[in-house]
Amino acid sequence: NGPVWHEGDRCWRWPGSRNLGTGGAQLFLRGCNEEKDARKYNGRELHAVAIDEASEWALEMYEILFMNVRSTVDGVMPRIRLGFNPYGKGLTWLKKRFTDNIHSEVLPKSRGPFAEGKPFIIQGRDLKTNEIRDLYTRCVHLIAFEDNRALQEKDPYYLDRVLGGVSDPKLKRAMSGYGDFDAVYGSFFGEWSRQVHVVEPFDIPVSWPTFLVYDY
Repeated sequence: NGPVWHEGDRCWRWPGSRNLGTGGAQLFLRGCNEEKDARKYNGRELHAVAIDEASEWALEMYEILFMNVRSTVDGVMPRIRLGFNPYGKGLTWLKKRFTDNIHSEVLPKSRGPFAEGKPFIIQGRDLKTNEIRDLYTRCVHLIAFEDNRALQEKDPYYLDRVLGGVSDPKLKRAMSGYGDFDAVYGSFFGEWSRQVHVVEPFDIPVSWPTFLVYDY
């Protein structure tokens, strides 16, 4: 049998018993606007969390939920998934956590539809043995307007209409850049592009003049 919707709890419930290992899963739909809302889940055992519009979240809200994503059930792997556009007040920490200082081999190679990255391993220190070990994996997928086939079919001019009504070029680039994390809305250098302004590491010739620029 499939799940049953419970309107009062805003929850889907599957038949069975979690204690007996025969199902009994629950899927709750909840809002989370402030840090105090996230703290309501302290002490819970959340097997899976999905956050929509994560770029509107503060880092502290995400970390509170992240600390409660865990599992004591055999065969249940805890996971957390985020969906967001590359702009918003939380973009800085999302960019730092998921794209900056990460080997380019694991990031999506293209900026087109269905640009899938590779899972990469996050390591940390084992509190018992003090050794470095694999802790969990992360993965980044870039989703474009072209991937939303239903929207393309029903409203094919949606993106053209939205971009036509946006005046800020940085926001326009962020919305149309296939998950471009460098197109930060409100940034001073809106034209910054990792593909254009970053080069592969190389040995700098000793004959090159060097200088330091300081700003504050």
